[in-house]
Amino acid sequence: MTRVKKTRAKKSFRLELTKEQQALVLQKIGMETKELELTVDELARRTDPKQASTPRARQSGQ
Repeated sequence: MTRVKKTRAKKSFRLELTKEQQALVLQKIGMETKELELTVDELARRTDPKQASTPRARQSGQ
């Protein structure tokens, strides 16, 4: 069971996760970040190849 701890100063919630849960969350975040980067590169390539965010995208766009 995950517990949610409400912090006072900041209006945010702190999740207390086990190591396994943390690993899964970080893994999922990493995968989603990669997908977002690919989407951004794809959009940049469609609009203007010179404005792609990564060197890899710039090279393929030229």
